[in-house]
Amino acid sequence: MKLTFTSIISGQELAFVAKAPGRNYAWETSQYIYLVPTAGDSPPVAINSDIPGASSYPRYKPDGNSIAYLQMFVRQYEADRNRLVTYNRATQRRKVVTADWDCSPSSIAWAVGEDAVFVTAQDKGHVKIFAIDTLTGELLNTLTNIHTASGIQILSPTALIFSMSSLTSPNNIYTISSAASLHTTKSATLTRRTDIHVNHEDPIDFPEPDEFWFVGAQNHPIHGWIITPPNFNSSKKYPLAFLIHGGPQGAWDDAWSVRWNPSVFAGAGFVVVAINPHGSTGYGQNFTDSIKGNWGTLPYDDLDRGLSHVLDKYPFVDEEKVAGLGASYGGFMVNWINGHSD
Repeated sequence: MKLTFTSIISGQELAFVAKAPGRNYAWETSQYIYLVPTAGDSPPVAINSDIPGASSYPRYKPDGNSIAYLQMFVRQYEADRNRLVTYNRATQRRKVVTADWDCSPSSIAWAVGEDAVFVTAQDKGHVKIFAIDTLTGELLNTLTNIHTASGIQILSPTALIFSMSSLTSPNNIYTISSAASLHTTKSATLTRRTDIHVNHEDPIDFPEPDEFWFVGAQNHPIHGWIITPPNFNSSKKYPLAFLIHGGPQGAWDDAWSVRWNPSVFAGAGFVVVAINPHGSTGYGQNFTDSIKGNWGTLPYDDLDRGLSHVLDKYPFVDEEKVAGLGASYGGFMVNWINGHSD
């Protein structure tokens, strides 16, 4: 059984996440937040055993009075939207803070001395840092708008530290600081603290990726990335690596990867295109849910239209040299394209 721990400051209680007992783990996603005293032999108590979806990331408020955590509500569904929930330890009452926010947070850090938290969440191909009022659910601030942020740690009421990567750079350490409280300030300063490259001795100068949008299936806007090779010359023709992500509820974010890294293909001389079709995450829950029963329809239409858009817009792409690549659902779609494309 996989357990995730977080400890209250006083050291008197632990919160952890564990799968619901007596369930078939291959079919059920339900997992609960448990609280247990550090002294004595009292058994752990689940605070959300009435909810069939998965929960994660419990974090105690610095004063110890509340716990914030992430909760999915749909049973047997790994791609449900995470809601931010708070639990009052005195009243034993829960509150869904982000019932109406159409983003799915992935991590939490409490603001110092405030009824507010910082969360990371996907948003249109990036993972941003947001500040949220835990009493009202109001989105107070968006602290980053680029790349993919993770690992938030609070340094003070006016500073936090985190890591951030992009499609062309692995994780580096950053800080955000301000003269005022970070959860409400509009003038924070982002500072890069490390300089980690793919190859320190001979850094590769990758061109920055471009984002593009086009009209996809059901006339919905569809987002994609295009990455050109090093030493790119727009007057030349380049073969195209057309990457299709797995999941299918996943996304190509502006993030570094050691698994499917678009920059590897760009480094081999390909122009790389990575599109987030229907079913992708980070574009609202309805968009993610639209993949249900539509594995070979809406995403296929998006990818077909996306390829046409790329060939029309970017004359340096050689339309005679196009390769589709993908694993998991991406592999399914490559085979589907082979059987349905004209």
